[in-house]
Amino acid sequence: MQPSETIRYHGLDVLRASAMLLGLVFHAPILYYIPEIADGFKDLGISKDTMPEMELWVSVIAQWIHSWRMPVFFLISGFFSALVLHRNGLVYFLKDRFVRIGLTLIIFASLMDILDGNPTGKLNHFWFLYYLLIITALFVLTVSFGRNSAAYHLAQGLLASMQRRSGLIPFAAVMILARIICDFIDGGTVKIPTTYFDIKLGGLMYYTVWFFAGAGLFARVAILEILCQPRTLIMLGIAAMFVFPFHHAYADGFFGHLR
Repeated sequence: MQPSETIRYHGLDVLRASAMLLGLVFHAPILYYIPEIADGFKDLGISKDTMPEMELWVSVIAQWIHSWRMPVFFLISGFFSALVLHRNGLVYFLKDRFVRIGLTLIIFASLMDILDGNPTGKLNHFWFLYYLLIITALFVLTVSFGRNSAAYHLAQGLLASMQRRSGLIPFAAVMILARIICDFIDGGTVKIPTTYFDIKLGGLMYYTVWFFAGAGLFARVAILEILCQPRTLIMLGIAAMFVFPFHHAYADGFFGHLR
């Protein structure tokens, strides 16, 4: 199955929309898992000292969403970046990314930064676009100059193995190892930047891996057919239920904010 010029990947659209909607659920209890934010509401009698401890069931739901939501965003971003580049060429791709990511980041991150009365180059929730802009630049460089690198051929070999259901095992192992390494680099867990100059290398590397996995998935789009098979979905669901309790015990808070 080759990438089509006209096919619409409705399943990925639904996955992206679901991840966005679950962002509301994830951020709803943010004062509990990042109580420092509560200090901004001291005029209302709320502070980190008055915040009760987050209940276990809330922690489980938030951590479950957090465990896959951002990796999925970067995976899908990589997939559709490769798709746009394949369909429209490099010049169109660069213009499109500049408008959709670059201008959006500059305008709205700056607006949010100014509105809080203390403009210091804060990214707030737009850190995702900042990392995406950096990773997109790395993607363009790789497509232009890095096709003969050892890392590129290693990634292609890993993706080729995924065309068999058993190939999901080495892929999962690589992603788990990448997370452990990136957690170590960032001092315990992957962190996100707060300003333009506050790049967290571990976090950037981790999300870069997922972005390039998405781009590689587009190059071998037949893998989607395997992932959509009921047997594969059942297998992945069982594996997720088994692994998540270990992940919940391993994860140390959210984006470096210790629980």
